Amino acid sequence: MRSWLRDRLACAEARANAWLFLYGQGNRVENLSRLRVPNAVLLPCIFIDPMKIEYKCNIRGEAQARRTLFRDGDWDVRRKSFAEVDSTDPRYISCAELLGSMPVEQTLEFQLLQERLLQRGEARGMRTLEQLRDYLQAVRGLYRQVAADGRLRTQDELGLCRYGGEINCAVGRDGQLLKTDDGNHRFALARHLKLQEVPVQISVIHSACHRHLPVSDKGSSAVNAFLKQLQERYA
Repeated sequence: MRSWLRDRLACAEARANAWLFLYGQGNRVENLSRLRVPNAVLLPCIFIDPMKIEYKCNIRGEAQARRTLFRDGDWDVRRKSFAEVDSTDPRYISCAELLGSMPVEQTLEFQLLQERLLQRGEARGMRTLEQLRDYLQAVRGLYRQVAADGRLRTQDELGLCRYGGEINCAVGRDGQLLKTDDGNHRFALARHLKLQEVPVQISVIHSACHRHLPVSDKGSSAVNAFLKQLQERYA
């Protein structure tokens, strides 16, 4: 019930943000700094080759608190190469463990979540070891299903809100596509399986990229053309 409600609220927010930009701000290019996400005027996702993403960054603090698509700050500079991520991030390390037959309790991710649970009384919103086991069993089920299908389905294909819930990516000031925020388990799996394309949602673009947007008299058209260019570059 909670997930259903979150999904409905995400769609409502995307439509409200679209209405605000189209009618409250005139869909003007000069107002793109005020374009809020999620937003139903934007492409819900683009399809990219996960192996072409070289860096991952975490958006924290003031930049994370903002809900606009374009954000300034140094969030894009603090990045890790995927050579480092693949060898240090427990979600990426445990991908192979969960695809195999290792008991979930023996995976690195479970052990680190268990340690956090014992220290803080909760881990990722879970408060019992049983919840941790169920969570990672669900991740294992997803992994095996995707491995069998050979592809990741979009949120729309899953019958969910198409304007949220995808693997999140960001665009740095240098125009590079960066992995960020949500969807790390799915992205780890896509890299492990070497899937040729996955759906991702661009949740943040550095403000410095504003000057590189394709020329258009409509703000939404300029951003969507930019997103299509990204898809072509990272296909």
